[in-house]
Amino acid sequence: MGDVKLAFMMGVMLGFHRIFFALFWGIILGGVITLILLLSRRVTRQTALPYGQYLALAGIGMLIWGADYVQRFL
Repeated sequence: MGDVKLAFMMGVMLGFHRIFFALFWGIILGGVITLILLLSRRVTRQTALPYGQYLALAGIGMLIWGADYVQRFL
């Protein structure tokens, strides 16, 4: 449940509009990096990978560039 707690705290810090973009980019970032790791055979499908680091990177990105990014789409 650590990822859920992290996502909740990101929502508190980022606000209502930016959390959706942060979660979206966290999912995309985690998927792309996991796909690269799978294709390079560094991990298998049975390997448990942590997800919080991708959420944290997306949250940091939204803290820095989030206002401009959200204004572009809303």
